[in-house]
Formats: sequence, C-alpha cells, structure tokens
Amino acid sequence: MFGVTLDYLLKSEGPDENNKENGYYVSRETIDGFLSHKRHLAKNIAIGVGLVISSDIFGCFSGYMQLLRPLYWGTMAIGIAVLVWTFFQPRRYKEIISNTLLFDETVIKSFREESNRNRKRYVGMIVLGVIMLLFGSEFLYMVKDAVGSEVCNALDWLIDAASVMLLIIAGIAIHAENIITRNADYIAKKNSHGKFTWIYIALPATVLAVLIGIATNAWSPVFPVIQQLSQVEVYSADGNLLGTVTDEDTLLRFSGLHYTDISSDTDAEMDILESKTGDLKVLYTIISYKASVAVDNDGNPEKLMELTVYEDSNIIKEQIAPETIKGGYVAEEFLTFYTTVSDEDKEFILSLTEIKK
Repeated sequence: MFGVTLDYLLKSEGPDENNKENGYYVSRETIDGFLSHKRHLAKNIAIGVGLVISSDIFGCFSGYMQLLRPLYWGTMAIGIAVLVWTFFQPRRYKEIISNTLLFDETVIKSFREESNRNRKRYVGMIVLGVIMLLFGSEFLYMVKDAVGSEVCNALDWLIDAASVMLLIIAGIAIHAENIITRNADYIAKKNSHGKFTWIYIALPATVLAVLIGIATNAWSPVFPVIQQLSQVEVYSADGNLLGTVTDEDTLLRFSGLHYTDISSDTDAEMDILESKTGDLKVLYTIISYKASVAVDNDGNPEKLMELTVYEDSNIIKEQIAPETIKGGYVAEEFLTFYTTVSDEDKEFILSLTEIKK
C-alpha cells in the first residue's frame, strides 16, 4: 500500500537488535545486489588477467616485432591498470561478508535452489577452462602445419587467456554464492582465522603454483627448472667420450652460461640460426646430468640437456632431454633451441677438455 516490501519492514524493525545481537538481516534484493557486485568484480579481474596474458600474442609474429611491440606493452599496461583500478574500488556489502546473516525461510530456500542450478553451470565453466588449459596446446599442435607456427603460438596464448578467465569468473561466483548459502560455516571459518585470513588463501595457492611449476618444468621455455648438476660429459664429433667434468665450481659456471642475441625465443629467429649451422662443422657435444631422485633409477644420473658446439661459431644447439619434462609428452621440436654464447663463454666451453681451435 505504501510502496515498501515485507523484507524492508522486517529489516527496519529493530535494526540494532537484529544486526548486532542475532545477525544481519538481508533481503533477496540485497542478495541479488551482492552477487551482481561480485560478478562485476570477477569480470573486471578476468578481463585484466586476460589482457596481461594475451599481450604475448603480439610477440609471436617476429616479422612485425617493431610494429607490434607498442601493442604488446599497451595491452599489458591496460590489463594491469584494470586490475589496479578494480582492487582499489570501494568495498561494498562489507556487512554480508563479516556478519552472520538472517533470511526469510522462503527467500533462502528459493536462493539455494537457484544456486544449485548455477553451480552446475559454474562447474561446467571450470571443467572447460581446465580442458582448454591442459589440451589446447595439443590440439593446436595437430593443426600447426595448416596455420603456421606463429599463428599456432598466438592461438595458444589466446586459449590460455580464455581458460584462465573462465576459471576466475566461475571461481569467484561460486565463492560469492557460498557466502550466502553456507554463511554459518563461512563466518565460523573466517573468525577462526582472524585478520590473517588472506594467509590461509595465499599460502596454499603459492605452494600449489610452485609444485605445478616444478612438476611441469614450466619456469623457463629453454631450460628445465634450475637443477644441481652432478656431471658433464664431453664427446667428440664422432661420439667418442673425451672427458667427464665433476668439479663443483666448473659445473656451477657451466649451469650459468649466458646466452645472447635472442631477444625472444621465436621460431623465426631460431630458424635463422639453425640455417647457419648447416655450413658449420660440429666440434663436440656436451651432455649434462643431474643426480636422480627417482626411487627406481638405481642412483644413475639423469640426463638434462645436450649441447652441440660448432667450430668457428658461437651458435649453440640445445636439446632438452624429454625425460626432464614431467608434465607429459612434448614433441622433440619444442625441446630443441638455437642460440648464441659470448666469446668468453665459448672459450670456457672449449676449456672443458682443453680443446684448442
């Protein structure tokens, strides 16, 4: 009659008593506003992260590096700006995330039914995101010959960005709805953690990221995760063992060789170096090993990488051992790289077996 809802009347009745002693009363309108706010934040975070990831698309086309470089930095800067702007927005609905909530029975029952339906959609988004993240590269590898390596690499970054965006949107949406549907558990857990709640979230996430990086050797496109070398073997061009290096100082310097002239590991740049090696004479091959931690390896060292050194050239061919890639199968062509070393490092490499040119 007076243009107000029953929810408003109930909420207005004794606000101090309801909000401070028994909990904080929320109407369906307030719930919808809270979820809309969270979805908006999730979308902004997803867009920011997606822009940062997809900026690498512009680094995939080596023939247009000078033209695309501003787009690369511009896209990344916009993504970072969106994230910073989002995280500095005023915090709304603080009462919902910090108080035990009170609902009308019909309101919470209806919302839980709706949330169960939404959860199926969000789980589907998570499954799709994980599949895209894990198998997108495999699919693109099958069509590489048709679209070309540069387009394939660009699409790979685009798929990665899309999959991460799906995970962010779905994850934040599920968390927001859980605050409503499982409010008692959420508040109890939050109170038990106190003001250091963020540590309980950040620490497991950080540990998980580190473990994934170690398991998949994802830290570097050229080298596996930094490993403690146990020995280096040097072979002549015809395959004869010339010597084995086990001195710790020498191994440490070998593992820290500085590679130059490759601004980004693009196929085009390495193709140029590879074409130059066709006229070069192989001087010798160096194979590096690390101490194995596998229980079924009988203590034998595990091969890490093979370097091919050429006469009268600073070009080096690197072949990462497939067994070092723990995350799954990687084609040999993706484990072979061509780069250059400095004159000083080339002299050090030659000194490993006292070979003189």
